[in-house]
Amino acid sequence: MKIIFFLLIILTATDKATAFGQGKVLGQITDDNGSPVGGATVSLLGNGLTQAAVSNAQGYYVFLAIPEGAYTIRSTKPGLPSWQRQIAVAAGTMQQVNIQLTYQAQEIVVSESRQRAERKPEADDKPSIADAQLDLSKSNISKALADALAEAEALKAIDENSVLPDEEPEIVGGQQALYRNLVYPATAERAKIEGQVVAKVYLNEAGKPVQVTLLKTAHPLLNNEVLRVLVNEVSFTPARSAGKPVKSTLTLPVKFQVK
Repeated sequence: MKIIFFLLIILTATDKATAFGQGKVLGQITDDNGSPVGGATVSLLGNGLTQAAVSNAQGYYVFLAIPEGAYTIRSTKPGLPSWQRQIAVAAGTMQQVNIQLTYQAQEIVVSESRQRAERKPEADDKPSIADAQLDLSKSNISKALADALAEAEALKAIDENSVLPDEEPEIVGGQQALYRNLVYPATAERAKIEGQVVAKVYLNEAGKPVQVTLLKTAHPLLNNEVLRVLVNEVSFTPARSAGKPVKSTLTLPVKFQVK
């Protein structure tokens, strides 16, 4: 009951997200067997926003303060098929988008992409998505979802807190480690697509990325590669205050240039 009560305080409070026409998106990522998928990247793209969240150990992800409008939501995890859909975010609402990363779903997406001009969707086509407008005050909230929401709120508060940590977070191995892991997308390289991406990484106390916001974007292929490397390929040392690890952010410019 303590967990539910705590969430009620968070979710029923009037906040800036509602005031400025924003909504929230959350959900759980599972695999073929219905088991939660942790460490998956979920990205939202639309209305000038490119943001990513990383699912926790129980598969939950959360986006707060998303401007209302239409978005592409995409999920990736090394070793599993990618997933993509279109959603609409309404002001003052919390939308649940559960994602199942299945090979069957991947085959359906590929088939639709290739045959879109050749056939109309059949009546029994079923997308692998469950979305709904949530009133979490009437739901049975799990501890895993409570943790994901609480962490998202705590990370959001970092932007409103001007107090800097005693020790800033860093990439293990420095910026060179980031570039060593970057793979120039072949299509972008052949087309000589260049650009700079500026990413703001939100880290938890263990130095694990929980969210990434692209403050400056380039071609989508380059944006996706930056997200892949920051979430899956590099490690971070956490920030510290008073000798203890704390949540923090780190802003990183990443330049793509064809040699």
